[in-house]
Amino acid sequence: MVGEINKDFYCSLSWTPEGCPSCTEPPETCDKLDCKCRHRKHPTPEQFKEEYGHDYPDDGAVYIMWNNHWDNRTAEPSHVMTLREFRDEWVKESGWPNVPIVCACTPWGRPSNKWRPS
Repeated sequence: MVGEINKDFYCSLSWTPEGCPSCTEPPETCDKLDCKCRHRKHPTPEQFKEEYGHDYPDDGAVYIMWNNHWDNRTAEPSHVMTLREFRDEWVKESGWPNVPIVCACTPWGRPSNKWRPS
């Protein structure tokens, strides 16, 4: 949804007791381009690397778009899919490298089913 993509950033420092010197908006709507703690709510692995300066960890949890639903579980109900598992099991076996994938590294949790990475 366009509204969600437009609000796709948050300030991670705004939640700290000290607050953020750059942000005056609520942390969930950070639009300050000069804010060093401005991050995407649902980054792709590529966006994560761009924002944080290093690769998303192979053992980091991910959400994948599957049948128009964001999911983070494999066949095992108690098992969360990691980036390594996505690469090794899904991409190699299924041949679906273009399935949307986002990192589960922020406090925002799973994206809504209508949301797509920008």
